[in-house]
Parts: sequence; C-alpha cells; structure tokens
Amino acid sequence: MKQITLVSRMILLLTILLAGNEILAQSQFNTVISGGSTSTFGRAPQGERAITRTVFIVTDAEIAAGGISSGEMISGLGFTYETAQDITTTGNIQVYLQNTMDTSNTKPTDWNGIITGMTLVSDASTTVPNVTGDYNLEFSNGTSFTYTGGSLYVAFDYQNLNNPTANTPNVAFCDNQPVGGAPGLLGARSDVGSTTPPTTLSPSNFRPQFRLGVPVACARPTSLGFTNQTATSADLTWTPNGGTGIELEWGPQGFDQRTAGTLVSGANVVSPYTLNGLTPNTVYDYYVRTVCAGSNSNWNGPFTFTSLFLPSNLPYNTGFENDEFSYYGWTFERDPSGTIGNFWQSVNFGVGDPNVQEGAYSARVGAGVTTAQANDWIISRGINIAANETVDISFFTAALQTGTTTPAQYILTVGTSQNVAAQTTVIANSAGFSNTAFQINNHSFTATNAGVYYFGLQNAIPTNAAGSVFWAVDNFTVVSTTASVEDIDANAFKLYPNPASDNILVSSAEFNITEVAVMDMNGREVMKNSFQDTHQASLEISSLSSGMYLLRITADQGTVIKKLTKK
Repeated sequence: MKQITLVSRMILLLTILLAGNEILAQSQFNTVISGGSTSTFGRAPQGERAITRTVFIVTDAEIAAGGISSGEMISGLGFTYETAQDITTTGNIQVYLQNTMDTSNTKPTDWNGIITGMTLVSDASTTVPNVTGDYNLEFSNGTSFTYTGGSLYVAFDYQNLNNPTANTPNVAFCDNQPVGGAPGLLGARSDVGSTTPPTTLSPSNFRPQFRLGVPVACARPTSLGFTNQTATSADLTWTPNGGTGIELEWGPQGFDQRTAGTLVSGANVVSPYTLNGLTPNTVYDYYVRTVCAGSNSNWNGPFTFTSLFLPSNLPYNTGFENDEFSYYGWTFERDPSGTIGNFWQSVNFGVGDPNVQEGAYSARVGAGVTTAQANDWIISRGINIAANETVDISFFTAALQTGTTTPAQYILTVGTSQNVAAQTTVIANSAGFSNTAFQINNHSFTATNAGVYYFGLQNAIPTNAAGSVFWAVDNFTVVSTTASVEDIDANAFKLYPNPASDNILVSSAEFNITEVAVMDMNGREVMKNSFQDTHQASLEISSLSSGMYLLRITADQGTVIKKLTKK
C-alpha cells in the first residue's frame, strides 16, 4: 500500500512539473528599445545579404521599463520592420546573450572577440519575413539564460548560405541615440553575392527597435496593426497567442487606461475586428490582451491608428505636431533607390528648440555624401480648392550644414492624388539656402478646376561631396489669396494668452480689427465675432473643445492666420 502511495505521489509530482512547463510554454515579447528611426543596414536580421552579424547593448533602464526584472528567464527576442524585403529568406540564426554592468557598448570590433564570454541561447533555422511588422523568434537548441540585472548584450549571426537572397533589403525600426555617449551597436554584412562572413564590425548609433521574450502563463497578442480605414471605421488586427478570448480597449491617442477608453470583449472580438463610430481626421490608440482560464495577459499597446483624413477646407495649417506624418493626414515617399538622401521624419525637438519655428515638432530631411540630387518626398493632406481660386502656400525653412558648403534646396509641387506620380505641376524650385534661423517662403498656385489638391515637398539637396546637410520645414499653411499672409504682417497682431482656456485678446497697434473667426484644423468655422474698427478684440472661447485651432483675423488692410491652443 505504501509503495502504491509513493508511486502515486511521484506521478502527481511529475504531472505538476509537466503542467508547469506547459503553463510557461508561451513567450511574451516586451519592448525594451523603441524608436521611430529606420535603417537598411542589418540592424535586425535581413535577407538581402547572405550573412548579417550584429551586437548591441540594452541598458538596465530600458529593460526595467520593459517590465523585465532580475531573475527572469529570457526565452526569445523580436524586431519590427518598417519596410519588407521582396521575398522571404530562410537561413540559420545564432543568438548570444550576456549580462553586463557596462553602461555603453565596449565590445571589440572582431566577431570572435565579441561572442567570447557570451551564452549561445539559440541556434536554429529562421525565416525572415517579406511583410512589415513584428518578427519574433523563440529560442531553441541553446542554453537557457537568466537575466541577473544591469545591462544586456545581444548578438546575432544570421547566415543564409544555400537559399536565395532578397533583391531589396528590409528596413528595421531603430533608435538612433548614443548609449552612454557612444555608439550602442556594432554591425556588418557580407558583400553582395558573397558568403564570406565579415569578421570586423563597424559602430553605429542605430540600435534596432527590440523586444525580449519572457515565459508567461498567459501571453499577450502580438503584431498589432490596422487596415481598411474609412472616415468612421477601421479594421484592427493582431496575432492571437492562445487563451480563450480577447479584450480590446480603445480611445483617443494618449488616453489613460485607468480613467478613459472603451472596453470591448466577447466572442466577436477576433482579428480583424471592425471598429465603428470613429470621428474623421482623428488619431486613436488601442490595446489588446489575451483572456486565459483564470487569468489575463498583460496589455499589448498602445498601437496608434487613424480614421481616414478627409480633404480640408481652406485655410489649412499644420505644424507637424505628431510622431508620424499619417497622424495629421500626410504621407512620405522615399527615393526609389533608397540611397540618395535621408528619409523625411516628423521630429519632436521640444518647444523653444532652434530646430522648430513653432510648437515642439518640425519635419526634417537631409543628405550625407551623395552622387546625385536627393529625392525624398512629403505630400500634404488633401485640400479643397475652388475653380480659378488662387491660394498662397507658406512655410518656414532652416538648414544645418556640417562639414560641407552644399546648400539645402526644395521643390514644391501640386497634384490631384497623394502620391509622387501625381505631383506633375512644379510650383517652385527653390534656390539653395543655408540660413540656420527659420525664414518664411511664400508661393502661389491657381486651380484651373475645382477639386482636391495635394502639395508635395521634395528634398532636392544637390550632389554633396562631403559632410552632411539637413533642413527642416515648419508651419505649413495654405490660404486663399483673399486671406493671404502676404497682405499684412502677421507679427503686427498679438494673441494673448495662448494657450488659453476662457478668453483671448487679439490686439494690433497698426491695424483696425474688423473680424475674428476660429476654425478647427479641418478648416471648419466654429466661431466668429465682428468688431467696429478696434485695435483690441476679445473673444470668449470656453465652449470650445481642447485642441489646436486657426484664428483668422480680418483687419482694414487684409487678413492673417494665427494658431491658437485651447486648454
């Protein structure tokens, strides 16, 4: 009887252990390096070359911010691609990890020296995808690894020696800031068409947007995305990760899950999930989590998406005040070769920074050493213009030259679709400029037919033999010539306070004010007051919702546009 009891206990213990392994068989991938920059140079596994070798450091602060603590096992890693390679490529990837107290990347540049002292945590076949989004890798055929605090070195050696390579490289999202005052990454790729492994790696500030996988009982969904956007709906997508269901919470961009947001759940919450009831021209966030028996996963998110941006009425203005061009209805297109110049970015420099003319953001582009004119584009949101209507297009530009005398230059175009192919009318081909302080540029365009028009700005920096040149654009405005900023000097009008919550005062020592109108960022007039030739006009705005507005000030000698922030 005792023997039976002992055997029963052993079986029970084995069952519990096996169940525990099953419970923690899933990996949850937590972001530890974020960033909106990009790179084509193999910062993440890339199939355009036969071999890619990379090592980078992840700081203790980044790991802690990703929710990973000392003593946790690391079971996988992940990257995110902004642009996909043209075909899938299959090869072998070896992944190495090492705990360290280093605060910057002090690894040597030779590969054998780099991996000395590191733990081989995975050695297996992998397929680099030909789609954008997340690429997650579960470790296998390696030694288990536990994070013990401090920073972490991550190295990978991807080799595709026998299968076809991609014709075009993928582009990985990256962070481009130094770590501890030094480049955070060392990387190298084999030459095109070669299977000879590179042995010496070069430093770079571009570390990949990166996730670490940890074993959990209930793993959250991955690969969040959206598609099929309309003015009032969007399809939200994700890859499920087990469990019995999904919970989804959504709301305006930046909403606090503790106090706001709309929660949806139930059997119908599956990917793709059609979310209805959206407001046109609006930016949103959403989160998803897995429902498991007896528990829920952590939330994955926020993932930012937008409803469709409808054409704006005049006047139109943007200060590029968000992280992505799509968040205010614009788009960008790279040089087709991907090698001439840098891609456009919407950059948060901060209020008062010399790289912005107003607000915290500006749009920035540039070029290093090149053998041809740069050719990267941003294209505006659609703007409604009447037949034979003439509009004034104004924006501020400033340049930064480093080790070169090559000037910045732009080409302003217009078309009837939001793509480069439709930008068939050149409005202006600027002269070279090198001013470091922002200066305004004014151009005009007359629409032959009524319709929706899209304005393009092409980075046209000429061939540059040395150093680099960057330029920024801010405060892009389109107004009818009946409301042209050229009529009178906008600086002759003062707006106080701004931001404001209740009342604003518009004043001018030079001109008599006859009307003040408030328009939302879609060009809709939401408030208007008339005045009898006064030098001071007061407007009560407490009924307005918080956000950005345009103030159209009409005076006895013309009209100007100013931006207003309602608190």
